[in-house]
Amino acid sequence: MSRKRGLLAAVLACAGLAAGTVPALGTGNGDAWRPCPAKRTAQCATVRVPVDWSRPDGPSIRLDVARKPAKRPAQRLGTLVVNYGGPGEHDVGELLDEDDGPLERLRDHFDLVALNTRNVHVKCGARLVAMADQMPVVLVDQRAHRTRVAYNRALAASCRTHSGGLFGHVDSRAMARDVDAVRAFLGEPRISFLGISYGTVIGGAYAQYHPTRLRALVLDSTLDHSLDAAAFTRDTAAAMEETFQAAAQWCATSTSCAQHGHSPRAISAGIRRLFTAAEENRLADAEGRPVSVDALLWGNLSLQQSSESSWPAMFEEWDDYTVLHTPPRTRPAWPALPGDPGPATEEAETALLCADWHTGNDTHRQAARMWAISKKAAPSVFGNRMHLERAARCAGWPAPVTYPQQPLRAAGAPPALVVNARYDVSTPLTQARSTTTQLPGARLLTYEGAGHSVHLRLGSPCVRTAVERYLTTLRLPRSGATCPSTDHPPR
Repeated sequence: MSRKRGLLAAVLACAGLAAGTVPALGTGNGDAWRPCPAKRTAQCATVRVPVDWSRPDGPSIRLDVARKPAKRPAQRLGTLVVNYGGPGEHDVGELLDEDDGPLERLRDHFDLVALNTRNVHVKCGARLVAMADQMPVVLVDQRAHRTRVAYNRALAASCRTHSGGLFGHVDSRAMARDVDAVRAFLGEPRISFLGISYGTVIGGAYAQYHPTRLRALVLDSTLDHSLDAAAFTRDTAAAMEETFQAAAQWCATSTSCAQHGHSPRAISAGIRRLFTAAEENRLADAEGRPVSVDALLWGNLSLQQSSESSWPAMFEEWDDYTVLHTPPRTRPAWPALPGDPGPATEEAETALLCADWHTGNDTHRQAARMWAISKKAAPSVFGNRMHLERAARCAGWPAPVTYPQQPLRAAGAPPALVVNARYDVSTPLTQARSTTTQLPGARLLTYEGAGHSVHLRLGSPCVRTAVERYLTTLRLPRSGATCPSTDHPPR
């Protein structure tokens, strides 16, 4: 068991629950704070919320909550609620696990609070969950599309069986309501909120539906929930291409790069040749086995969440591939759908993603259009594996999109601080810019490097200072403010 899972189990044990079970339903707002078993200096509790917020007196679930009290009560400014993203991370474990990171510096002025979002209680068929990574991602082939849709529908049916009414109520708007229930449980008239990655969707929803209950809002590595499927596909693919081109520029001038001596244009042509061969079923690995576009997108070439220091590894794998003159006669084979032996947590959080987004690939024709958009926006690397995979999960998903894409309307919310890296393929800078324009008075701070989760993970003193200054004084950076990169690949 990982340290994070161990902390989660301890928190659940404190609440009288077994890890991996849905808590008993009941009424009431929450129980009393008690020391967390895994960290006695922190406090743990559970808060009851309705399964369906339109039926507040209906069935409920209990959400685990953890609090680290402010170290200097005389200087306390309130509560900072943190959502670590994922989507659907076990945020209580994340908060308890962090002893000396950037958030700890904020404890002079804030109680730090995290809650496990409701979708961690969604359970699905264990065998279906285990085979998710074996399913096709690029759905341009009709057989691949049929295979993925069949899998998605079987998974959804198993989730509905094992999760009951909760299955249809796991979108980010419901989670924003949950955050406000925690605010009421804390007795705070207003809270500050830090949303990271997918937590920015939840933070945006909170700003939209509870604007006057926010003291401050930080969105770190931002997704724009207003973009339709085509725009989102184009945007994320373009971010992948831009990051690859930055890496190619470095490679062309660095003696430590495996492709040193080639121009950026030649490097781009070389990677495009690999992707074209994979799409035509003419790419093989060092053992002679076929390499699909799915597999190529998934490898180091994906650049997912990487900083500049990881760029050298991306280029080293080129020598592992062989382009064949003619494709083999074999076609990709996907495993048969298994029976359902019992429930398991669905770590990919498909139910949440498919409740929040129209992904535009329910039919084969739609999926083929999305792939064409992706390739056009990323002519060298063909697309963004993370977001193509997330979209593939929702193809034919037999449940409604209950919190579809929409512009943020947050009149009455405080001016927000939006933070993003220039090269972030998980949450593109373009989406941070567009989200900033939707929030009244918001400011964007750009980290001039590569990576994801800028404040917590990239170690920029400049970003850390700006975030701390905003949260403590509500003073925003100047318009157009930037912070230099703190991570550089070898020369």
